[in-house]
Amino acid sequence: MAANTAADQPIDADRIEGEWELATAESQGKEQPLKSAGRPRFLLAGGRLVSKEGVGEERRGTYKLDPKREPKRIDMILNGESAHFIYKFDGDRLVLCGTFSGDSELPTDFKTVPGSPLALVHFTRIKGGKPVLPAAPFDGDPKTLMLGKWESKSGPSGGWVLAGSEVEFTPDGRVVVTSGPKDRRSVWEGTYTIEGEVIDLSLKVATSVNRQKLGIWSLTERELIAKSKSGYHLDLRRSKEEKAK
Repeated sequence: MAANTAADQPIDADRIEGEWELATAESQGKEQPLKSAGRPRFLLAGGRLVSKEGVGEERRGTYKLDPKREPKRIDMILNGESAHFIYKFDGDRLVLCGTFSGDSELPTDFKTVPGSPLALVHFTRIKGGKPVLPAAPFDGDPKTLMLGKWESKSGPSGGWVLAGSEVEFTPDGRVVVTSGPKDRRSVWEGTYTIEGEVIDLSLKVATSVNRQKLGIWSLTERELIAKSKSGYHLDLRRSKEEKAK
């Protein structure tokens, strides 16, 4: 039987699709201990990904491969935060080296050394069919879908704005949050931009500015849900005033 040639090998875009579980991790030049159960997993398919770690800890986003680069490169966005790695396939393993800091330079080799922020991780494929990932978070132009007034469903714990607050996104990139009882309303103002599936939101509260990058989980004419890597989230519904128009 003739040996497989390079042309017979599946392209990276197909090969990377599936569910992967963390097998080993190295940093500072040393292998790091891992939990025996509940190890982090990645689900990748069609440019979309879900990261799972522990019970109920889930992040969503996108990925893009650059297989022509040497070493090959993968760029990820998870809950609004970017991460860049070099990658390779080693048998049935997916090997990544890099950091979850979007500002760090890409490594040129698959190794870590003391004093370096790099991590070297090996994932093994979880056997099974092609994973079913959440659909794209919106159908249409997100810059248009976001415009107008919304009501916050978030509570004071975990949410960025209090439940019952009114949040308005304007066409000129401003965001206005109105909160509190009718006789003691507080108004906070800031700015926002949208790039891909990421909202870059800056809100001035008192004398401080809170800036968050949030990945969009769902954006329709009636609902906006977005979450950040650090745990902040927006859970908005279209205001009654807007619905009545």
